[in-house]
Amino acid sequence: MPGAGGRVPVEVVDWLDLNAGTQMRGPAIIEHPGTTVVVEIGQLASVDAYGNLTIEEEGAEE
Repeated sequence: MPGAGGRVPVEVVDWLDLNAGTQMRGPAIIEHPGTTVVVEIGQLASVDAYGNLTIEEEGAEE
């Protein structure tokens, strides 16, 4: 991962197992049958009520 200074442990999860309201801080890898999403250090991934995934920089203002 860029900026990590070497190898870091990364959580790997299945997108289809994530419930609405789930939030994950990077580093993480979210696998889906149609794609793979990388959540980098300093990012927050969130699942909405429809199962959509959004990624924001932590601390970003809405």
